[in-house]
Amino acid sequence: MIRKWLTVSNLLSGLFFAVLIVLALNHYSKSLFLRGLMKIGFYQPKIVQPLEDDHLVTIAPDMIFTDSSGQPIHLTDLKGKVVFLDFWATWCPYCISELPAINDLHLKLAANKDIVFIMADVDNNLGKSAKFMADHQYSLPVNGIDGSITQIMPDGTIPATLIIDKGGRIVYKHVGSADYSNPKISDYLVQLATDK
Repeated sequence: MIRKWLTVSNLLSGLFFAVLIVLALNHYSKSLFLRGLMKIGFYQPKIVQPLEDDHLVTIAPDMIFTDSSGQPIHLTDLKGKVVFLDFWATWCPYCISELPAINDLHLKLAANKDIVFIMADVDNNLGKSAKFMADHQYSLPVNGIDGSITQIMPDGTIPATLIIDKGGRIVYKHVGSADYSNPKISDYLVQLATDK
């Protein structure tokens, strides 16, 4: 009787369902799976160059973030710099899956003082998010949000990434995971930083 159930087909089906259960219940496993999909070409960010009078161009509202030392960072004070703004949380598998790529992008562009990274923890738990970054050896800054993200992200979905140009315009918006280690993104940020 047992031999009847121990077929290759049944064993493979059982293994498949076990993997699905692990992916559904463990957000770290889900993030590793998503990261693997990124490495084979899925979740590539798409950059669209908006025209000056295009409906895609939106002025970023003045949001206030806090840095790890509690100092406020006003988004409007960053005019003249390109801002890579990512809304994330430590419990979000989609956020976790894109952090290695964002960290690589941050390291690649760290010498460029005209590009600023804001990693906005939507839970505003800077202690927890700083520990998470340290545990994973990421060099990304950790920022809290002073106010509501609904003024800039009305649907409240994370991860959400915005790129804001030197004039304070939102020129890129992506909701969901993306592979920001794609050279097109770093080239785009550098181009925005050198534009006048």
